[in-house]
Amino acid sequence: MWAERIDEAIAAVEQREEERQQGEERRPVTPDRIVELSIGVGARPVEVHVDGCYSARKRHRAITREQTLAALATFEYRRAGSLP
Repeated sequence: MWAERIDEAIAAVEQREEERQQGEERRPVTPDRIVELSIGVGARPVEVHVDGCYSARKRHRAITREQTLAALATFEYRRAGSLP
């Protein structure tokens, strides 16, 4: 009786570990960069972040290096402390 319960518990732990490993293998690749978009239809890029950046907000999507360069080319740059 106890041996059966122990065997079932071991089998359950092994099953969970196998599922966890499969989940790790199937997880999509983490993007290097994300772009934050403005609100509305035809949303344009507002900010570019590295993935995992603490200041990235809700409206973002993963982008490639080429898309990052294109997004950066559309930004208006201002010096810190200058008026808009």
